[in-house]
Amino acid sequence: MTSSEPPPIFVECRVNEETDIEIHEDEPLILSLSIINDEAIQAAQHNTPIEIERQELDRKYKENQISEKEYKSSVEEIDRSKRNFRTYRFGSPKGWVPFIQFRVQSTEGWRDLNWPLKLLMHDPPDNVVELNASTSCYVEWGLDPQDSTKVARGEYQLKAIVKIMEPVESNVVTVIFLGEKLPKAVMNSEEQLLARGRYYYKSCLFKEAKGYAEKALKINSNSIGALMLLGDIEENKGNYTNALKLYRKAEKEVYSQMKGEEYDPPEYIISKIITLQNLLADSLGLS
Repeated sequence: MTSSEPPPIFVECRVNEETDIEIHEDEPLILSLSIINDEAIQAAQHNTPIEIERQELDRKYKENQISEKEYKSSVEEIDRSKRNFRTYRFGSPKGWVPFIQFRVQSTEGWRDLNWPLKLLMHDPPDNVVELNASTSCYVEWGLDPQDSTKVARGEYQLKAIVKIMEPVESNVVTVIFLGEKLPKAVMNSEEQLLARGRYYYKSCLFKEAKGYAEKALKINSNSIGALMLLGDIEENKGNYTNALKLYRKAEKEVYSQMKGEEYDPPEYIISKIITLQNLLADSLGLS
């Protein structure tokens, strides 16, 4: 790879989890970016069974099931079959998020995006990260509903550029800003209420987020999304007992609504319950 070639990094851009979306002037917008070392992940997937084979070989050698000559020959063959990969380190004392820039297509070509976006969250929280098989980056920016009116109506093509050694470009997403508000019936639907609730939660406006979650529960008393959102809010306040109750209720609703159907276990909910149980035990000094 020459210095002019971009590293094998995959960058995916989404707007409200879509690549092509229409936004009403009273809808929140979340611009997200995922950054992964695709070469490292593919290499790790290739190497995992090989490493297991190597461990089995070590066991057989220690138990004198194979000779030293056979062992060394097999190890050399295994090592040759492994795929090598590079890790890519980027960031600074100010963090890795400033290494990301957004561009918007115009009649003059691609130019800097100047929307009034605010940073909602980023993971990992470290200032400098190493992209490898186990570490990737995810970041979200938000555009408040009241701020979307500052963007001219019309269609926009956006892409992100991440400066990792050489600039790496994301896919292009299309956003169409409509000069109209959501119909009232849609605005007050469970889906839209939860979308606003999650947006304000990510904006650390927990009172507003709770209000939207409670409105969603009034529409649907069995709303799994509303229960999870309220659980997240309680967790953020340190009320782990309440958060755990809400997530357990959400888990119960998943199984109830899927009764008699084929479905995958709610892995996120289960992992969240385990996390909350550990947090509660720590807070009570039981760990």
